[in-house]
Amino acid sequence: MQFGDDVYPHISLEVVKRYLGAQQLTLNVSPYGVDSIQIGDRSIATDEHGRLLINFRGPQKTFPNYSFVDVLNGLVRPAEFKNKIVLVGATTIGIYDIRVTPFSISRVRDEASVVFPGVEVNANIIDNLLKNNAIRRPDWSGAFDVSSIVVLGIVLSFILMRFSPLMASLIAVAMLFGYAGLNEVIFIKWRFWLSVVYPSTTMISVFAGVITFRIMTEEKKKKEIKEAFIHYVSPALVNDILKDPSKLMLGGEERRLTVLFSDIRGFTTISESLKPQVLVKLMHDYLTLMTDIVLKHGGTIDKYMGDAIMAFWGAPVWQEDHSSRACAASLEMVEQLAKLQKEWDEREIPHFDIGVGLSTGKLTVGNMGSITRFDYTVMGDAVNLGSRLEGLNNVYGTRIIAPKFTYEDVKTKFIFRQLDSVKVMRSEIPIKIYELMAHVDAAPHLREVANLFENGLNAYFAQDWDKAEMNFRRTLEVLPTDGPANLFLERVHNLRKQYLRDDWDGVYVMTKE
Repeated sequence: MQFGDDVYPHISLEVVKRYLGAQQLTLNVSPYGVDSIQIGDRSIATDEHGRLLINFRGPQKTFPNYSFVDVLNGLVRPAEFKNKIVLVGATTIGIYDIRVTPFSISRVRDEASVVFPGVEVNANIIDNLLKNNAIRRPDWSGAFDVSSIVVLGIVLSFILMRFSPLMASLIAVAMLFGYAGLNEVIFIKWRFWLSVVYPSTTMISVFAGVITFRIMTEEKKKKEIKEAFIHYVSPALVNDILKDPSKLMLGGEERRLTVLFSDIRGFTTISESLKPQVLVKLMHDYLTLMTDIVLKHGGTIDKYMGDAIMAFWGAPVWQEDHSSRACAASLEMVEQLAKLQKEWDEREIPHFDIGVGLSTGKLTVGNMGSITRFDYTVMGDAVNLGSRLEGLNNVYGTRIIAPKFTYEDVKTKFIFRQLDSVKVMRSEIPIKIYELMAHVDAAPHLREVANLFENGLNAYFAQDWDKAEMNFRRTLEVLPTDGPANLFLERVHNLRKQYLRDDWDGVYVMTKE
């Protein structure tokens, strides 16, 4: 302590100086403040204010403690004090020389532990000076604390934004306790005191801030996703997307998907015969039923085009069995329409049938349109093919037509029959088309129909008209209303009268959409 031009040492320094027999105390000063204190040949490192951090050896009475009255009464042997430093001080609580130390609050229920007399503080200081083991706060500690705050904050922010909330929370807790444990090791081994509070507070603040931000933004993102897809896909699929948004396929990604087109046959004629309110109710019932079936099988509604429906499978969430789902939905659409017709009979609503076209292939899927108006849709040759195959149902008298690409995916799960080999509009490459008839475990007579028809079709392509006609007629014996058999009987009848070139391959060429 400085008074006037003189500097006076703390009592502990003076005691140690005399105990060591040193001639003088030297205060080493640097431009930034006190550097150290020299006691003889012993240097004591301090902070810039000439202070040191006390390394307390333990709670009260860690050092030998004697009652002054006992000493006066001769109850303490003089040998106890020989060659020792003896501090004399008051320890009574009423004297108010009671200090707060790290050990004074270790056991708050034990009053003796709370009491730590000032004279014992001096004993700990003297012990530190003699052993030169005071707690140190090195010169680089400030830079280390700042670096810890910055680095831990940045690293934790990076982790919290890239891991799931649960994993991020576990990592944050591990970092918090890890830093505290490392700090403890440094403190015990080297007696370096580094800040725990500020880096820990930084980590807690960053964790709270980032998690709060993520909750707010993710909830907003989930709301946007839900609003974007609730009208396209089933609620179950929306919930699946919300649980794992990474499953979403956005931004024009190319994937192999299956698309479906359905349309009411002769809708214009039917609509002209009905009153507007009846027509509206009919369309509402029909589209609701068909939509529910598509969503039930995990499909995505692309759009409604009057009485037509366009849907696809495999996006926005990837489905390995997209072809199978589309086929199952198609069969159920036809089946449920027949049940709906019975309800319409009571209201004298005309019967109508639907045609379904399926197509599997590489499609571009994503949000497409303008900046202000866009739809989540698919584009590609497979879409055009599906639309054209739907129209071919009118030619063959069928309900569901699929190309070879779809057939190859699901031929073991459903009953198909090859219908023809056709060239669709604006395509020079013929493709095989198939009628989807039923699930593989359906009525056996459908498999018989498929076998008979395909035998006739093979004979047809081989220009064996008699065998072809025989198989087509046998097909009609099993299924009298079979449209494809009737169509090919007519073709056989016409081709018998014609001269066919050597390169005739039997491919049917579409001449209109």
